[in-house]
Amino acid sequence: MQVVGLGTQDDFDFATRFASTHELTFPMVWDPGFDSWRHYDILGQPAYVLVSAAGDVVAKDFGMWPDDILDRLS
Repeated sequence: MQVVGLGTQDDFDFATRFASTHELTFPMVWDPGFDSWRHYDILGQPAYVLVSAAGDVVAKDFGMWPDDILDRLS
C-alpha cells in the first residue's frame, strides 16, 4: 500500500505547514487547479479516496480522520 497526501484548496504554504505539524512522512502532491476534486467527485474537505493499484476507487469518504489513523499511515 502506498499513501499519498493531496493538497489543493488551501494555499501551498498552509499544506506544507500541515504536513510538518502532523509529521506526515508519506509523499504529498499539490493540485492547485482542483483537477483531482473533479476527477474523484470531491465535494469538500477534508476528504479521502482510496485507490487500488489498478486505479479503481476502493473507498471514499469526507471528514477528518482521527489522529491515531493518521499516525498509523505515517
